[in-house]
Amino acid sequence: MGFFDSLFGKKIVFTPEMKIMAESLIENDWFRNCGQQSDYDTKFNVEIAHGISEVEKKLAYKRDVKGFVTLDNLLIEAGRRSQLFLSLHHKNEMQYTWNRLTDVIIKEYISNQKFDFDKIQNNFNTLLGTQTDLYLRGVFINILKEIYFNSFIEGYPTFLSEVVDVYLKGNVIVGWIGKFGSHEVQVNEISAISVNDGVVNIW
Repeated sequence: MGFFDSLFGKKIVFTPEMKIMAESLIENDWFRNCGQQSDYDTKFNVEIAHGISEVEKKLAYKRDVKGFVTLDNLLIEAGRRSQLFLSLHHKNEMQYTWNRLTDVIIKEYISNQKFDFDKIQNNFNTLLGTQTDLYLRGVFINILKEIYFNSFIEGYPTFLSEVVDVYLKGNVIVGWIGKFGSHEVQVNEISAISVNDGVVNIW
């Protein structure tokens, strides 16, 4: 069996790095540092939101505004680049493995509530005093997917796994200060979100 037969075959085995990260997120003391900035293990620049009212406002945006990308669209952008990269380089095998890996992560950590994202989200809403969505289910799944594919494929575009220390240090990501290029432009190569594209907005 060749290298990519193994990677894109039916058997998906979590790497040690995936298991360590999953346990770190499950055991994390979430939101303990909201409103305070720490030193984060990331190449990206961060900017902290100025108070609860700004956080509430930015998390409530339904679309991007000038100079700011919503959290939802930031996560979509990161996932889009990952999927396009696999589609360009491993088109025939990509869809099955992408979906299968999602299913395996959900079975191992989500369905049994090992990672209880609803409870974590409710705790944040109580802290903030309003209803928001941090998309923690997708954040958790896509961090593990990035670690999985990046361990096998050179040049695989990552983002969430590179900013996960923001969550582990007790803060949250609320969006992106900057903008991304149009999705209407046909591309022949995909690169990861860059430090030159903007700044991670946190609280």
